Amino acid sequence: MREWQTYEKVSDGREWVTCAHPDFGLTEEPSPEQRKQCWCERKPKDVPTSCANDGGDCLCNGLVFYMKKVGTSNNWADFYTAIRGDYTVNNANNTAHIKCTKANFEGVNPLPGEDKQCFCDENQVQMSAATVQAVKEYWRTKIEELMIMEAKLALEEEERLSHSRYLEEQKLLEH
Repeated sequence: MREWQTYEKVSDGREWVTCAHPDFGLTEEPSPEQRKQCWCERKPKDVPTSCANDGGDCLCNGLVFYMKKVGTSNNWADFYTAIRGDYTVNNANNTAHIKCTKANFEGVNPLPGEDKQCFCDENQVQMSAATVQAVKEYWRTKIEELMIMEAKLALEEEERLSHSRYLEEQKLLEH
């Protein structure tokens, strides 16, 4: 395996960078007898990644977004697709992990009755602290509506199960 010396120059893209030692902060040409080459690489985008399904442990030291799970089991949606729907957010700093449950998002279930997932924005670039607070304040005004919606869904599920049990009992009586 060959090893070689490398130097890096980060550019904001508004200036030209030449392949010369002064552009890399070097006062002398390193290994003047050696041929050199330069290449440019785009800096990877800082995109939040899926860190847990509902109920799972999200390992994250940044912002955690709790939202509806979008897509299919073979092809789950990326962060930018999933965030188009309702979501809430919390900061997991200083803990390194957070459970992906409504309890860790001030009791907010942004879409009752839907499967959820969490995304981690480790570098906290998607949202400012002020916007995180604004999202939390928004949901604080909606929490009563969400609780009523969850109660209705729970009642409907109980009625559905009760009806299913009734139908099963009727089948047993007929036989």
